[in-house]
Amino acid sequence: MFQTSIDEYMTMVEKNLQEYLVSLPSPFEEIGKFTEGAVGLFKPFSLEMFDIAGITALIRSHRDAKDTYEVNCYLVEMLTTMFRVGIHHLGWLTDNQTKSITDMLAYDTTTTEGEENFKLFIHCIRQFPYDTNNQKWYAFLMPLLAYTKQYKFQRSNYFSRYMANIINKYGIMLNRGEHERDVFVDQMRCTQNLRDLLNLCDKDNTKTDIESKYWLFRNISIEYARVFLGCLFQRSAVKDSFGKIGAEVVAYHYVSYQTISQHYLEQKQKKESLK
Repeated sequence: MFQTSIDEYMTMVEKNLQEYLVSLPSPFEEIGKFTEGAVGLFKPFSLEMFDIAGITALIRSHRDAKDTYEVNCYLVEMLTTMFRVGIHHLGWLTDNQTKSITDMLAYDTTTTEGEENFKLFIHCIRQFPYDTNNQKWYAFLMPLLAYTKQYKFQRSNYFSRYMANIINKYGIMLNRGEHERDVFVDQMRCTQNLRDLLNLCDKDNTKTDIESKYWLFRNISIEYARVFLGCLFQRSAVKDSFGKIGAEVVAYHYVSYQTISQHYLEQKQKKESLK
């Protein structure tokens, strides 16, 4: 990963972190009171804050940087707050339910309460209708998902082909530097694509028990979030260097998907030749 891009990101964080923190509530504060102004005035997340959160997740999870870059704990707090505020506006879960998810994802753990509420979160993505009035909040769910640890995960051929198609679709979408529209108007249809992917994976008959389905959905959601953010920043971002980071993440995943699909094709041709 481009070190100069990471350096610019770290400089930007150092310069603006205090300003970001001023707009965040206490982690122990009920998110509904915070957004409604009962405790303090809610300052909507800026596009810059969203980009910082997304790039934090990509740098931390990318293979070339995750072992050497230590994420500032206040940035993790920003990611979890964005997730909580997004869920609150979408009306999917209570704040206590959401906190059990953010606590689990932020610290790369798994808990019974967190697992059960993550399943509810997946259910919301798959079953709830698209909320046009609150569409700006879908993208704000992605940084925390992209940030958390992805556990051992066998990428199937159907998953790889679908993800490669998503990258191709995002790549050919018209974009004239309209980054704000991409995020706040959900130009890239964030959760609609994830919903279709989850529905496809639900048909995977190799994962039959509840536990294996849970981990399949969790790993897929994490990977999708990373690809989504990479494609988003590759199209445009508040900093050109963020676009370079996004492009590298996308290229890494795309090559991986193409390799899996090619290997599957070769195996299939070999079996057919033996008939």
